[in-house]
Amino acid sequence: MTDHQEHDQAAGLSPDVAYGLAPALAYELYHLLERVAEQHKPDGEDQDERLLLVRQAALADRCQLADPDDLDLGRAEMLAWQLRSYDEKHGTTEGPIPAEHERWDRHPFGYVRQEYHQWAAYAPLPGTPGSE
Repeated sequence: MTDHQEHDQAAGLSPDVAYGLAPALAYELYHLLERVAEQHKPDGEDQDERLLLVRQAALADRCQLADPDDLDLGRAEMLAWQLRSYDEKHGTTEGPIPAEHERWDRHPFGYVRQEYHQWAAYAPLPGTPGSE
C-alpha cells in the first residue's frame, strides 16, 4: 500500500463521497437555520427572534431565487408571512413601508427584502460589501 492510499484511508471519506447525497449548500443552510429557529423559542418581543425571522426569510427567498426547483415556495412564503405578522403585531418594521401596507399582500418577498436590506445596511456581516 502506498503512502497516498494510507493517507486517504486515514482521512476517511473524500468530500465527494461524504457529501455526494447532500442537498445544495443554500438548501442545507436554509434547513439548518430552520432547525435553529425551532430550538429558539423566545417569549415574544425579542429582537433576537425578529432578527432570526428576517434572516431566515431572506435566506429562503435567496434560495428560491437561486434555484426555484430546489426549495418549496410555500415554505419560503410562510417565512415571509411569519416575519410580516411578527412586525405587524409588535410594530417592529424597520424599513420605510410598514408591515401593514397592502402592497405586501401581493409581494410578500418584497417585505422580506426591505427588512433584510434595512438590517444589513446597519449591521453588515464580515465578508459582505461595506463590512471592511
